[in-house]
Amino acid sequence: MSFPSVSLLLSAQLPFTPLRERGSDWSAGEIAFFRALSECYLPLFDALQEIARRHEPPKPQLTIAISPVLVTMLEIPRLRQRYSEYLLQGVALAEEDLRAYRFDGSRQETAQAFRDRFVRLLKRFTHDWREDVLAPLKDLSRRGLIEMAGAPATPAILPLLSPSEGWLGTQIEIGQREIERAFGRKPRGFLLPDGAYCAELDPVLSQQGVEWIALESNSTPPGVTMTPSGVKVLWTQREITRSLWDATSGFSADAVYRHCPPTEISDPLARANFGMSYGRRGAKSDAYRRGQAMNRMADHADEFAKELRFEHGTVGVAMPMETFGHGWCEGVAFLQTLFSADRDLTWITPTEAMVDSWVEMPGLTSSGRGRTLESWVGDRTLPVFPHLYDTMSEVRSCARALAPLGAAAQPTQTGALAQMIREILLAQSGDCLLFLQNSTGHGEFTRPMVSALLRLRELIDRWKHGRIESDFLGECFRENPLFPQLDWRTLASAP
Repeated sequence: MSFPSVSLLLSAQLPFTPLRERGSDWSAGEIAFFRALSECYLPLFDALQEIARRHEPPKPQLTIAISPVLVTMLEIPRLRQRYSEYLLQGVALAEEDLRAYRFDGSRQETAQAFRDRFVRLLKRFTHDWREDVLAPLKDLSRRGLIEMAGAPATPAILPLLSPSEGWLGTQIEIGQREIERAFGRKPRGFLLPDGAYCAELDPVLSQQGVEWIALESNSTPPGVTMTPSGVKVLWTQREITRSLWDATSGFSADAVYRHCPPTEISDPLARANFGMSYGRRGAKSDAYRRGQAMNRMADHADEFAKELRFEHGTVGVAMPMETFGHGWCEGVAFLQTLFSADRDLTWITPTEAMVDSWVEMPGLTSSGRGRTLESWVGDRTLPVFPHLYDTMSEVRSCARALAPLGAAAQPTQTGALAQMIREILLAQSGDCLLFLQNSTGHGEFTRPMVSALLRLRELIDRWKHGRIESDFLGECFRENPLFPQLDWRTLASAP
């Protein structure tokens, strides 16, 4: 019997988190960032390194795309320091619960698991990785366990940028450069935020050297096709991913798994903000039984592997990385169990899968509601677009006007233009539009877009009147320090 080859693609992206002053409480954005690190990213990287250590040659091979925004956040020293403080507080809370539940076996076992996790992550983060979360990814890439894919500079819904000249290429080129800077090699593949694609992207992706992308299969049979510009397309299967994350029928919805608590904005030290809960998903008041959940998780890993065996050819499975651990508390253990056992499955990267293909031009698609762009475009966001498009055109004109000066351009001019581009890229983020359109989350998650547009208006006004000052640019950069090495000439030369 011939078994399929499985290409698993995990994308990691979080909204940009503005920096708080030292000594202040953690913001809602910081808590979301720290929780994703503690519940998903670090445990997964740790588990993959452990699998690589135990197997020679290392297995499996999977693809990871880290958004350049997240790369920048992971490199900010102040956020690293505050994350260390967060882990120490997690240890303290878990130790309090160990004492409080000393006569409750199930809850004490869960509290011990929390303490063990925080202690291990603190050691790995501060000692083994020297506060560099990208270090294990670089190690895994070097060992051949993962392939790093590219992503736009910010998680923009790229089809929404197609009416504006130059910005598609700018998003893609800056994103590719940032991943190359962080990991030492230019990514061959490219994961589109929320799978949003339109035909206008094809030549731009090809010009930037992108060899493959992944899109969610609709009518196209699973496998690999090729666009007219020669970019390969791995078609992923929605039904397979639904068996993992569907809120009603997916494995993660099983009632024995632990309840994943929502963030409590009013109390930064609430246990929910550390991912700590003691009830099960089916009934929060019932004690979570860790042993029972781990047994069910192992059964689900076997069932998922069996489901994959009935597929043919190359099976593409694309998921947000945050699903594992952050959305599904046992998700990282599920992946570790799935990868560790010998299940007659071949794990490959899309680059290895790009062999036989036929030409087909994908149409407009996304993983949003109705596979269109309506999740990001509606009554609440429509007023934003005219202002955003006009501002994008203004900044593009500024870049082209400055380009002929070359080395004669003043540092304040080049610095101001680079900061304008940072603000535009931040304002283009699809996560801000999603929060705004659906009125979900805290206002802090839409504030970065609003603040970026306000700073941008001030920058443009000062540019027009020749009042660019280095102190003002410094203030703007402290608020939005994305991509410190950004080259403004990228926008000026983008087609």
